[in-house]
Amino acid sequence: MKTLHLFAMGCFLWAVSTTTAQSAQADQNNADVAVIIGNKTYADQDIPEVRFAHNDAKAMKQFVQSVLNIREENIIYLEDATQAKMQSTFGRQGNHRGKAFQYVKPGVSKLYVFYSGHGLPGQHDQKSYLLPVDAEIATADINGYPTDLLYKNLKQVEAKSVMVFLDACFSGNSAGGSLITQASGASILPAPDDNQNDTLTVITAASNDQLASWDEESRHGLFTEYLLRALYGEADKNNDGKVKLDEVSAFLKEDMRYKARRTYNRDQVPDISGNSDQILVAAVDGIYPTRPTLLQESEDLIDPPAIDTGNYDLYPVEQNMFALKNANVRRLPTVRARKVMMLPKGEPIHVAAKIIDQPWYAVERGDGIIGYVFADLLGEEKDIATEEENRSIRELKERLEKLEERTRLSTQDILPAPPKTQADSPQVDEQPVEQPRPERARPPQDRYDQIESGLKTMGAILARQSFILPGEDGDRQTSFSYNWIRVHADRCKLSASISLSHNDKINIYDRQIEGTFWQTLDNKKHILRSRDVNGWKKEKIELFKHGPFIFKSKQDRNRFARQADKMRDICPRPRHVQANDDGYNPQSRYQRPPPPPFKRPPPPFRRNND
Repeated sequence: MKTLHLFAMGCFLWAVSTTTAQSAQADQNNADVAVIIGNKTYADQDIPEVRFAHNDAKAMKQFVQSVLNIREENIIYLEDATQAKMQSTFGRQGNHRGKAFQYVKPGVSKLYVFYSGHGLPGQHDQKSYLLPVDAEIATADINGYPTDLLYKNLKQVEAKSVMVFLDACFSGNSAGGSLITQASGASILPAPDDNQNDTLTVITAASNDQLASWDEESRHGLFTEYLLRALYGEADKNNDGKVKLDEVSAFLKEDMRYKARRTYNRDQVPDISGNSDQILVAAVDGIYPTRPTLLQESEDLIDPPAIDTGNYDLYPVEQNMFALKNANVRRLPTVRARKVMMLPKGEPIHVAAKIIDQPWYAVERGDGIIGYVFADLLGEEKDIATEEENRSIRELKERLEKLEERTRLSTQDILPAPPKTQADSPQVDEQPVEQPRPERARPPQDRYDQIESGLKTMGAILARQSFILPGEDGDRQTSFSYNWIRVHADRCKLSASISLSHNDKINIYDRQIEGTFWQTLDNKKHILRSRDVNGWKKEKIELFKHGPFIFKSKQDRNRFARQADKMRDICPRPRHVQANDDGYNPQSRYQRPPPPPFKRPPPPFRRNND
C-alpha cells in the first residue's frame, strides 16, 4: 500500500511539472505583439489632459501580459507619445516599416494596438486624427496621426490578425473640456475592404459625434473599464468559455451605454468593425483569470518636492488663485524648463510670491514652493465655475476681508466718518425677530468697504496685463509686467511698479506710478514700433493707457475705466481741492508766481580823462 501511494504521488508531481514546463514553453514561443499608448498631458495649454490615460495603458499592459501571455520584450509601451514616437512605431505616409512591423513575425504574430488619449476631427478634411502630446489643435491635420494611415500601415505588417482598441472620441470635445468648436465628427472606422479575409478588427470608444466619458469610480476611461470587464469574462453570457467579438459588442452597447446615460445623461455607443465570430479571449479549464488591482498613479496624491528660490527676487503675494486654463508648473521661470506638474483648468493653487520684473508666479503646495506658473494662466476667480459658485466665493472673501480690515483699523479713522446723530444710526433694536428676511440678503457695505472692493477689482485687472512677445529675429523681445500693486483705500488710490523693455531701446525697470480716482483720468494709446536695418517698419505693438496705468488689452482698459468712473462717484475729495470736472483747480492753490519787478540797470561808469 505504501509503494502504491508513493507511485501515485510521483505521477501527480510529474504531471504538474510537465504542465508547468509546457506552459512556460508556450509563453516563450508566444510571438504576439502589443502596442500600448497612453497620452495624458499635452504641451498645448488649450488641450485639457486625459486624466486616466496612464491608468488605462497600465491596465491594458497587465491584461496582455496576464491573459494573452505576451512577453515583456514584445510590448511597445508609450506614455505621452510625441508625433515622432508614433511615427517610429506605426510608420508614416509611404513607409509602414515602424517598430510594430519589426516586432511582428509574419503570418504568426497577432498584433494588439491600444490607444487612450485625445482624438480630433480634421478642420479641413473629413479625416480623424490621434493626437500626439506635442500636437496643436489648430494644425491637427499636420501634426496629428491620421487613423486611416494607421489602418493602412497596420494592414501591411503581415500579422496573423490585428486588433485595435481606441479609447478616444473624434467629435472635437472631451471629458476634460472642449478641443475645438463648430466641429462635426469624423469617420473613425476603416473603409470597407473588398478582401473577405481582412484580418483588421477595430473597436472605438464612441461614435463619430459622441463624447468618450470617464469612470471616476475606477479611475479609467469608461470604454477601457468596460472593455476590460468584457475581456476578463463578463461578456461571456452563454458560458461557453469563449469571448467573441459579437459578445463584446453586445456587452459594451448594453452595459457601457447604460453607465454613460445613468452617470452623464448622454449616449456613448462604441463603433466596431471586424469578424463578429472572432474569439478574443478563451477561458482556461472553464475559468477566466481574475482581474488584478491596478496601483493608481501617485502623482496626484503626492506633492512635488519644494525648490530653492534664492536665485530670484520675489515679493510676497500669499493669495489663492485658479488655473484659467491648463497651466504647467515648471521648475524654473522659463517655458523651456522641466515641467513639474500640470494644473487642470479650474484647479486652485496657492500663489506665494511673484518674481520682480518677470511675469511668473511662485506657487506653493505642501511643504513649500514647488515651481513657477506663467502669470497669465492664473486668475483670482474660478472662471469655469458656475455663477452660483463664483458668487459664494466672492461673498466669503468679502466677509473675511471686511472682518480683517475692521480688526486692523480699529484704532484708525475709516472713511466715511461714523454717524454723528441718532437719526443716521441704523435702528436694529426695533427690528422684529420673526420678520422674514429676503433670500440671500446681505448687510449693506459701508463706504470704505465699497472703495476697497472696487480698488481690489481694478488691481486684479492690472495684475493680468503682464506679457512677453518675442521679436521677429528671435533675440529681441518686448516684455511688460507689474512688479507690485498696492491698494490705498483710505486715499482712494492705486500705486504700482512697472517694468517695460522693447528691442533694447526702451528699458524701464521698477518705475513707480500711482493714480487717484476721485478725479478723471484720460484714456490714451501708445504704439511701440521696431524697424529693420534699412529703417523700414517691421511690426508694431499697441498699448492702452488709463492715466498712468498700462494695458495690453483694450477690453481690460475699458473695463478698468468703467470701474474708475464708479469709484469717482464714491471717493471723497481732499479738502484742499475744489470740486470741478477736472479734479484739481489750478487757480485755487497752485499758481505761477508773478515775475520779479523790472529794474533798469545803472549807466556804465565813465572815467573823465581831463
